[in-house]
Amino acid sequence: MNISSISDIIIVGVGGTGSWLVSPLFRLLAHNESFNGRIIIIDGDHYTTNNSNRQEFASVLSSYNKSDAQAALMIKRYPTLKHRVVPISEYIGQDNISNIIAENSVIFNCVDNHVARHLVDKYIDTLHNAIHICGGNELHSGQVQYHVRENNQNLTPPITKAYPEIATIQDGDRSTMSCEELLSINGGEQILITNLMSATLMLCFFNSLITHGVKFNYYPCDRVEFDTLSVSMIQLGKQELKL
Repeated sequence: MNISSISDIIIVGVGGTGSWLVSPLFRLLAHNESFNGRIIIIDGDHYTTNNSNRQEFASVLSSYNKSDAQAALMIKRYPTLKHRVVPISEYIGQDNISNIIAENSVIFNCVDNHVARHLVDKYIDTLHNAIHICGGNELHSGQVQYHVRENNQNLTPPITKAYPEIATIQDGDRSTMSCEELLSINGGEQILITNLMSATLMLCFFNSLITHGVKFNYYPCDRVEFDTLSVSMIQLGKQELKL
């Protein structure tokens, strides 16, 4: 897969990590003449002033749905993309995933729960060609994973191979929850620097893809783990470069 063959770029979750990823990604795509696909932004949540210390959004957008808010802001900043931006003000779930993720998609998974991570990765395994870039973090540390699927084969392993707990921890399917249940969810401790690092590494994987293309079987590794306190990161599952 190269950038001209990408049908959709899908950003799942534009809260802590996704809000920092969306603007540089749009800037990259707005200045790349080879990209002809859509950009789908999906999130069922709303921005609140309580999260302004670590999420990137204008204060005037507080109380607005996150996907709608980011879509409107990105269209204003990058008007050449306005007809290709699709906001979906829902949580991704079993009932809507097949309507959102199609063949030849690149998915930036920025959610904060294992149920949605596992759901997306399982669905990727039903497709012939797709790429799942999945970021996750705690307070100071985190990881980004790169699941590449081409011609009905996994070039890099599913995200559950390195972190099997993703498949077993049931931390709630947001798409099936009531308003009361959603309000009761603890967002967890996160800080701006860690969210920003996760977003940056996700963009690095995407840059590797559009620079080399999977057609060259080039992928630097299948995951990176990082720690912002020790200012360190490590590549894991490193692959051989074949150009």
